[in-house]
Amino acid sequence: MSDSGMIAAERQQLAAAAQQAWIGLWHGCMRDAGGVSRMPYSPAIVAHALKEETIEYAKPPPVPHKGVSEWARQLEGDERISGITLGELLVGLEDYFKIFRQLKKTHRSAYDYFSRVGVPLCFDSLTVLRRAITDVPVVDHENLPSCIGVFMTRSREEARDLVLSDKPAFLDFQLYEKRRRNIVVAAPWKWTLYDHTEISFSRDVFTKEERRRLPQAGEWGFHYYVGIDRDGRVAALPMKMSTYQPLKSGGSVHHGHFIVPPGLKDMSGSRGIDAYVAAHFAAVRAFAASAMSGVQMSVRRGDEVARFGIPLAYVRSFFRDREREGMRRKPLLHLVGTYQYQRANRTVTVGEHLRGARRFAWRGHDIHVTAPGITHAAPEVLAAELLADDDLLPMPAPATITPAELGAQMQQKITSLAPVRFRRGMPVATYQQPSMGVVP
Repeated sequence: MSDSGMIAAERQQLAAAAQQAWIGLWHGCMRDAGGVSRMPYSPAIVAHALKEETIEYAKPPPVPHKGVSEWARQLEGDERISGITLGELLVGLEDYFKIFRQLKKTHRSAYDYFSRVGVPLCFDSLTVLRRAITDVPVVDHENLPSCIGVFMTRSREEARDLVLSDKPAFLDFQLYEKRRRNIVVAAPWKWTLYDHTEISFSRDVFTKEERRRLPQAGEWGFHYYVGIDRDGRVAALPMKMSTYQPLKSGGSVHHGHFIVPPGLKDMSGSRGIDAYVAAHFAAVRAFAASAMSGVQMSVRRGDEVARFGIPLAYVRSFFRDREREGMRRKPLLHLVGTYQYQRANRTVTVGEHLRGARRFAWRGHDIHVTAPGITHAAPEVLAAELLADDDLLPMPAPATITPAELGAQMQQKITSLAPVRFRRGMPVATYQQPSMGVVP
């Protein structure tokens, strides 16, 4: 059955179930009043529709692996993203687009960049490879991305429970920005520096009294610096911090120190500060790598974009109710296996390739399906050091670029609709894959 036929049949089933649900309500009202309704009522129709909807939203579809080439198997995804469901996808997108705009007030440069290229979304079902978070040195740390950012999606109930129960959890927004050596942080020569920022956003799931009692229910965050030495080991770096010495006369004296933030000692506990920041850095990189696996979905609502990865086979099942273009829906991006056909007196073999629509509208969002490394370069390929507002050293001789301009250029490259050409089952042109510092 075609996509249009399946959608029409599902709508008829839901319409019949809704009608039966109203009839069931009328039956209950008549029974409470001591009467009996003569309208035909079938509870099985309602139960069947609810069961089907629950299965669709709560159970991930199967992941068929048909690809032969390495590039095809990568797009088909693996166990890191195979557990994602349509239900958590909808919850995550609603959570992201409702609160991400708060970043504009606290970290404008990050908002200018990620609102254009999208933040990788981490869903509850997302998993990471064990080797990505083991205590091993970072590989090829000089080529790590300029920006590593992830957004932890949460339902309203989960967000409220995390605050009320004070459970340990990643804050909503995790960001690592590669910096050059400057006067606000002390680091040895040839180390790779990152400014790490964590932000918890405010959600409308608390009462005014709860917000007064629980400061962590609002918007807050912190940052610190980490460095990676020549051997790939991660350590917390001393940064310039201010203290005030009270005087007997009632005044105070300002002192500046280069110290590792004291709060990291409380957060790390008995494991040690360097071990803690190394594990956290590895976890965020692993989350970002998992969120970028499979095919990349860029979802735009208004002026903001989100990104996440799903197996190629999920594209058709998740977005089958997309809006029509004219009288029919175009087939979405999918993998076409090797096949043969006759031309004149010879047999022509066509290798594996991608075919189908890459842009469509779905439930109020503009969706763009891409294959990083094949259709465009991933934003994480950029490995340059970023200039910060507190970078007081002289600017480099070449012209610099703002985060907003960089984001606009990356967005233009991602959204380019140039056709992808294949020859003998391989893409004609490929792009460099981002280095996340993990042993393959």
